[in-house]
Amino acid sequence: MRMLERLAGRLALIVPIVYAALLAPPGGLAAQDGPGAILFTRATVVFPAAIHFVAGVDAAPDAIARATLTVAQAGETLFISEMDDAGYELRASDAYTEVIVTWALDHPPYPRAFAPLAYEWSVETGEGDVSAASGEVVVVDPRFEWRTAGEPPLTLHWHNDRLNGAGIRAELEPVLAALREHTGRAPEFEFVIYDPAAPLCPTVTD
Repeated sequence: MRMLERLAGRLALIVPIVYAALLAPPGGLAAQDGPGAILFTRATVVFPAAIHFVAGVDAAPDAIARATLTVAQAGETLFISEMDDAGYELRASDAYTEVIVTWALDHPPYPRAFAPLAYEWSVETGEGDVSAASGEVVVVDPRFEWRTAGEPPLTLHWHNDRLNGAGIRAELEPVLAALREHTGRAPEFEFVIYDPAAPLCPTVTD
């Protein structure tokens, strides 16, 4: 009982994964050239509300006839958006047009945290030029440097040493073993541990 009381206090810090933030590197380069080519892609998170995907296309906005974004994880398609859908934006510059799609994370399916997320763009111009590009980002809250202990069926992630995620996992292992023994089931658990003082929903401006 005393061990369970300690665990209850420690678990008060644990936030189960519901959805997570994404952050792409500054951008991916597409190995294409010519009219309508996708010059680069990138993905950026507005934590925890949405993900912005951008493709830089070598064409004027009115020359882009069709654009499709597909986002998948572990082989499962989570999000598809066509240019006619709400959330699309075309932003022109001197050198290219940015095709921008916003994936609002306000309903399932949500991407899994701390796992790769793959996205693929397809763009077609009015002249029939077709271009495709793909990229991959890791599902993670980019504001912190994360540490990880364990693997399925029990994985913990934390962002500073004071949280001692490895120690918490060691204390949870016998509890999970008892659960398997008494229920005959082997559930999987994955937790993200935040410092109580960490701002979970920072303020952002347009």
